[in-house]
Amino acid sequence: MSHVANAADAWGDALPDWVKALAAKVDETSLSRCRVLVGYSAATISYVIRRRYDGDMAAVEERVRATLMASTVICPEVGEMSLASCIEWRRRCADFKPLSGHHRKMRDACALCPRNAGKGS
Repeated sequence: MSHVANAADAWGDALPDWVKALAAKVDETSLSRCRVLVGYSAATISYVIRRRYDGDMAAVEERVRATLMASTVICPEVGEMSLASCIEWRRRCADFKPLSGHHRKMRDACALCPRNAGKGS
């Protein structure tokens, strides 16, 4: 049985587009390859597809949308940017080192951004 079929069985009519995209990528490549692309373990990916994951599903969704679906967001500092870039900037800003004026502006923007709420930036 394909991973897309497993996802459809587990999620039914509530199957989110991002879970379907994740399952399709696993079918196209492998769990091992998706693990590298998305940044979560093969077990986590399998649990998500089968709707058994008890962790932070929103965090997994964000990574799938960033890496497999090329989602974009509106940044208060630079405007439209890829979700993958947004995630990377949030990571950089969490461990801020004042390398340039642009880094400082991004740190300030990330600190105020609702996408970064509760992340301690």
